[in-house]
Amino acid sequence: MSDKTDTHTLGDYLAEIGDYERAQYYYDEPIEQDLNKHEKGVMFNNLGWLHEHKASYTLALENYEQSLKIQHEQKKEYPLDYAATLNNMGMVYYAKHDPETALNYFRQSLSEKRRMTEPPHDSIGITLNNIGLTYQWMGDFEKALKNYTEALKSQKEKLPENHPSLTTTYSNIGTTFYQLGKTDEALEAYDNALQICNNILFPDHPCIARINVQIGRVFETIGHEYIPAISHYKQALDIQLARLPKDHPDIAATYVRLGSVACLRGNYQSAIENYTIALDIYSSNLIQNYPNSAVAYNDMGLVHENEGNYAQALEAYKKAKDSFLKTYPSTHHMLRTVYENLGRVENVNDPNFRCYNGAGGNAPNTYSVEAGKQITFHADSDLYHIGVLNVYMAKAPGKAIDFDGAGHVWFKIYEITAHADPTGKNVPTYPATALTSVTFTIPKNVPTGEYLVRIEHIALHNAQQHGGAQFYIACAQIAVTNGGNGTPGPLVSIPGVYTGHEPGIIFNPYWPIPTSYTQPGPAVWSG
Repeated sequence: MSDKTDTHTLGDYLAEIGDYERAQYYYDEPIEQDLNKHEKGVMFNNLGWLHEHKASYTLALENYEQSLKIQHEQKKEYPLDYAATLNNMGMVYYAKHDPETALNYFRQSLSEKRRMTEPPHDSIGITLNNIGLTYQWMGDFEKALKNYTEALKSQKEKLPENHPSLTTTYSNIGTTFYQLGKTDEALEAYDNALQICNNILFPDHPCIARINVQIGRVFETIGHEYIPAISHYKQALDIQLARLPKDHPDIAATYVRLGSVACLRGNYQSAIENYTIALDIYSSNLIQNYPNSAVAYNDMGLVHENEGNYAQALEAYKKAKDSFLKTYPSTHHMLRTVYENLGRVENVNDPNFRCYNGAGGNAPNTYSVEAGKQITFHADSDLYHIGVLNVYMAKAPGKAIDFDGAGHVWFKIYEITAHADPTGKNVPTYPATALTSVTFTIPKNVPTGEYLVRIEHIALHNAQQHGGAQFYIACAQIAVTNGGNGTPGPLVSIPGVYTGHEPGIIFNPYWPIPTSYTQPGPAVWSG
């Protein structure tokens, strides 16, 4: 939430209704006139606010910085103006996905507001909400909740009980509880927000629709509560279609949720139809909707995967990853689900267990590696699940790019196992966990030729029963030079190397504390 200095000009009115071009004219004109310093500071702040809402972030920062220079000299006389511009600088950096810089400005703003004898209205609540939003974006939900709760306390002291700002804070609290998996607390917060909206707004106001979507999502995650979820989504969609432009992203978000419920109920055709409508809407303003389109692509990938359409699933997951990376850094928590979906195989007899073969096609490049030298696989995300790791090679009869890896042709060259305490006093350690890359040596005596190389991370966090272990797989093509005359082995087929019942694949890592661990697969051939 931004703080726009209250000047009651025609420019303000035009900006509020979204007519930014004409608003800029009325903001620019007074700056050229003989204004005093305070008035110029106000105008630069409002120009910054205008450019911020046009997503012209460089121009927004330039104007906010001009405003800060003036306001810093006058902050004793006009402390709220100075604090408001600091807050607005934070909002621009938040929009630019620079959370650390955003937090720095928000904290400065909060400090200035708290120095004031009597901060007006909801100024402290606005900045606390913004700090909460930033922590939420960073995935630190506990800190987000702490700031939202503090904002709510401040607002209840300053504002009427049905003030719209309380709706925003209750909604933020509900979303954070939802992300923490606390569904009862989330529903209570959303109900408080909805009650205020119902008291002060028309029954078809878009705010009511938005909260209905949030409530529906909570029901969607509660075991099989799909009917109330659908009811809330349809209430929201009816309002949105009647009150919002047809390409509004809120409409698309509701179609995504309807698609999600359809998928959970096994109605895959309906799910695809809803996701397609959502993506068509998002495409009308793709730059601002990259995160939203990523969610839709990821969910569409799950539908294709459930239907066994692996090539289409992989295409959708890749689009989801590309869309997320337009907005978030590669380490952001929002990408973890996509990375999992891109790499996850749970059935050791699945044809995709070899090299995700169902997606079709081979990698375009074959890399030259000298026998006895090291190669490195880099992960999209750290291997954050507890687990172990194996690396296999298979010699191609000709070109690796033409080889599908079928048959008893695979041999293991490297592994990272778990280490259990034989006394049972300490839980096992998993050296593969948290790695972002894996480096290993091509055996010195492996014969010259082209090979497939396959790396698998076996995640054991849910491995207590058959089918619970998750395999994250990647493959590459290499041409080994200066090789030896060794005979790699033992040779295994993939799939076929595991039954899924091995003690290292069905494994309870928690209780009773394991005293041993058996690495799945054949022995390592070191050459």
